[in-house]
Amino acid sequence: MQAARDRGHEVLASLPMEASGYPWNDAGPHSLLTGKTPSANRENLEWAMSRQQGYVGVTGASDGLRGEQFAEQRSSFGLVLDEVARRGLLYIDPRPGAPPPPIAGRSTDVVVDDPPTRADIEAKLVTLERVARERGSALGLAGPLRPVTIERLATWTRDIEARGFELVPVSALIAEPTQ
Repeated sequence: MQAARDRGHEVLASLPMEASGYPWNDAGPHSLLTGKTPSANRENLEWAMSRQQGYVGVTGASDGLRGEQFAEQRSSFGLVLDEVARRGLLYIDPRPGAPPPPIAGRSTDVVVDDPPTRADIEAKLVTLERVARERGSALGLAGPLRPVTIERLATWTRDIEARGFELVPVSALIAEPTQ
């Protein structure tokens, strides 16, 4: 993480949150689950956030899952957002089009590698550029990283400035929270 920060990159921590299709889509033993008590979820949140340091925010994206089920349960998810805000961190919602969080953060605009094929990734990157032109900025999500994703992103970023775009840290795309 320090090497990434030294190169000017920002890092997000992944929170293992209950995804659609749970239990078949299981984020692991320390997942935040809609069926757990608030104290159990708080304990798992503390566990997840203590695994690393130096991150600017958190996301519900974890190993290709997006925590949809958990994020849709307002009471449980509210506890997460309260703790994230208390720590002065951002929340990046991995669900494209999700409503803006009530804390510093935003949702992604495009998941660029779902599905993870060369043609689909290239089409999603075109969509990401279109969204950026229309709205003034766009936030893409990729992961888990696969060779095809890395190769397509490397090619795409090679001449990004010539196409009129600039890659910026995620914090540059965050507006003040709306209450």
